[in-house]
Amino acid sequence: MNKKFLNILILLLIAIILLVVTFAVLTKDEQPSSSLQDNQSLDEPNEAADSFKDSNPEKTKAPDFVLEDLEGNKVSLSDYIGQNVFLNFWASWCGPCKAEMPDMELIQQSYGDQVVILAVNVGENAATASGFKEDYGLTFEILLDQDNNVARLYSVTGIPTSYFIDKEGNIIAGYVGTMDYDTMVNYISMFD
Repeated sequence: MNKKFLNILILLLIAIILLVVTFAVLTKDEQPSSSLQDNQSLDEPNEAADSFKDSNPEKTKAPDFVLEDLEGNKVSLSDYIGQNVFLNFWASWCGPCKAEMPDMELIQQSYGDQVVILAVNVGENAATASGFKEDYGLTFEILLDQDNNVARLYSVTGIPTSYFIDKEGNIIAGYVGTMDYDTMVNYISMFD
């Protein structure tokens, strides 16, 4: 090979490598079906989500919303005034969400009517969410937020994200990241 051809080949390979690296950097945070990011590394409560728990003596009213369940029925958060609510934002592609679902089901079985679980599927269709519910044997309410409006209303920037809402409709705690059963129980124990 002549030296000129070899230099051109090396420059071409460097250009291709730079393009691939640039593309990888620009697309690394993209997730299918949703603009939210998977928070696999978030195992501790997020200060923003949890800031109202102890530091705010005034209660924070949970924003009301209306979403459809898997059967197409309209469900409103205000339908659950008088009950404690565990509100969870999740998606089927989210590894940490998958990890906490069995513990959420165990909470459902352990606490029954003492706590209502509303699991808000973010950015996916009914078929996907329904298949996930069936695969995991979930018995709690699944709601569909296909356009992410409720996730935005609750300032969800990553999933899973959970809020604990008391009988009066006030947010008493929030958590960003994966929770295990004991962590869920600790937050539920904050209900009166």
